[in-house]
Amino acid sequence: MDFGDHPAQPRRISRKLVLIILGGIVLAGGIFWGVFSLIHQNAPLTTSSSSLSNVFGNSAQTSSDPCVQTSDASVCKITKAKDLAISSKKPDACDVLKDADKNDCYWSVARVANDASICGKIADKDISARCSTELSASAAFSASDGTLCDKIGDVNVKSNCQKVITSTKDLVCASTDTDCLFTRVLAAANQAQDSDVCNVLDPKREADCRAQVLVNDPDHDGLDSTQEIVLYHTDPHNADTDGDGYSDGSEVNSGHDPLKK
Repeated sequence: MDFGDHPAQPRRISRKLVLIILGGIVLAGGIFWGVFSLIHQNAPLTTSSSSLSNVFGNSAQTSSDPCVQTSDASVCKITKAKDLAISSKKPDACDVLKDADKNDCYWSVARVANDASICGKIADKDISARCSTELSASAAFSASDGTLCDKIGDVNVKSNCQKVITSTKDLVCASTDTDCLFTRVLAAANQAQDSDVCNVLDPKREADCRAQVLVNDPDHDGLDSTQEIVLYHTDPHNADTDGDGYSDGSEVNSGHDPLKK
């Protein structure tokens, strides 16, 4: 038989192979659709955000105020207001604040601007006076001019201001150099052995100064001022409280009552 005389028979594709190919196409399509759906769900809803913005106005948009993003927006706004007032040296920037924050802001601006008149904006009279005292004392120290202490209303603080200038005249500080001014006051307080000299500073710096006074015995009777006030009820600025000719320290050390002649 001559096989060359018959035409070639077409090759049949296996039904099993067709099913495998179709199954692969369906599986690939399913994977593609799943990935597309996942991406679509996680994508920002720009259209929805835009719609909300149209309905509610700017409230649906992210605020440009950085304080909105902080955990304590109120503290952030207070800090920013103070920073603005201090950097511009304009006390009007403090007006948005309330109560103690406003007073502190005014005091800070007065200190940076070296302008005691700003202290007058402080509503609390005691705080206003302390602010003016600090600025007047600072000006007196930087100029080493005891007459500038006369602007201080409190007689005791005025006296202490003059003590600082007299005892530390060789140490001159710029009015803006708070560390140098502190050093000068502390030196005068230690020389006088009197922590009350520290009251020419602002309250916080005053507390730091008092804590660093090595000996607090302004009347030099051998008794610490705290001992005199708390234990013996004697005058820490009078070496002989009862006026009997014996110092309070000597009477205490000898077993006598420093309050009885």
